[in-house]
Amino acid sequence: AHLSMMAAVQPFISGAISKTVNMPHSATIEDVGNVYMRAHTLGLKSVALYRDGSKLSQPLNASDMDLEPTFTQRSCVDCGHKTMAIIGTCLRCETCGSTTGCS
Repeated sequence: AHLSMMAAVQPFISGAISKTVNMPHSATIEDVGNVYMRAHTLGLKSVALYRDGSKLSQPLNASDMDLEPTFTQRSCVDCGHKTMAIIGTCLRCETCGSTTGCS
């Protein structure tokens, strides 16, 4: 869908529209090739790909979004609230939203 949206606008722009196509960790070499071939067929000038989990560190993992939080009796360093939610590798304060330990 991202490529189709870009292709609709590209003819009206002399430069390029840059868009990162986010792909799941399960994406194969063939999937990557298909994105680039489709982009070429549509006449797109700039497409970047990001495969989930391909870097040692990233701010958010798709798998973190599916996790149910658990809770720990740690105090928030920002507001002092006594309970922190554990989501993936992050501790998040339910009161102020402050996070620590995210990788």
